[in-house]
Amino acid sequence: MFVLYRPRWPSLRAQALQVFQSAHALARLGVEVTVAYHPGDGDPYAWFGSTPVDGLHLVPLPSGGTAASLAFRVHVARWARRPGVFLAREKKLADRVLRAFPRHPVVLEAHEVDSLQGRDTLALERRVLAGVRALLCNCEGVRSGLAWMHDLPPVVRVVHNAGPPPLRLARGQGTVYAGSLLAEKDLETLARAAPDLGGVTLLGDHEPARLAGLQDLARGALDVRGGVSPAVLLPTLAQFEVGLLPLGTG
Repeated sequence: MFVLYRPRWPSLRAQALQVFQSAHALARLGVEVTVAYHPGDGDPYAWFGSTPVDGLHLVPLPSGGTAASLAFRVHVARWARRPGVFLAREKKLADRVLRAFPRHPVVLEAHEVDSLQGRDTLALERRVLAGVRALLCNCEGVRSGLAWMHDLPPVVRVVHNAGPPPLRLARGQGTVYAGSLLAEKDLETLARAAPDLGGVTLLGDHEPARLAGLQDLARGALDVRGGVSPAVLLPTLAQFEVGLLPLGTG
């Protein structure tokens, strides 16, 4: 399996963590998985709090510039001549591969409904879903949203985002939110409730303008904690009494 996405590792982006977890989990199940990634400062395994596993092949391949783009396309073309599957985490890459290699199986992993953003993304998403062999969604909200907008491939599965078990939860205090601040997540409701909850902690690095609007609604009852690496994310969550993990719209 070759992953159609080139993440920057290490990175605090949720997408980078999701790609790593998916690839690592598939490799533990016996699948040979190759991921080309843009190397940053540090070891990806240490950053994500994980260890190497047989079957997971990480290929350092810097992004940016014509030469880097060509190198990635060469990797994709080589894989298209081999038996296996492309696992697409980026719809634009999936679209290109489906056009160039229409007979090679592509599976789409979707964590959002991009077609809600406008006509261009609607057309892209529709083409990709018409060409892939199967669809993986990270929650029922994404599956139902895509089904409302498009015809889906014959095989559709929902697999929630998850961290490596087991974890013994401490009896902490307070409320924590771990996730993006996308408009459809309805964080305004949480912000308004924050004073009555005794304050809410937001984990992650978010846009200042978006945070400012939520802080106004929360009347100063939001505490933002950035720079939390995936390796310490679960122990950090365990410090709280209530954890909010959004798995669907609203």
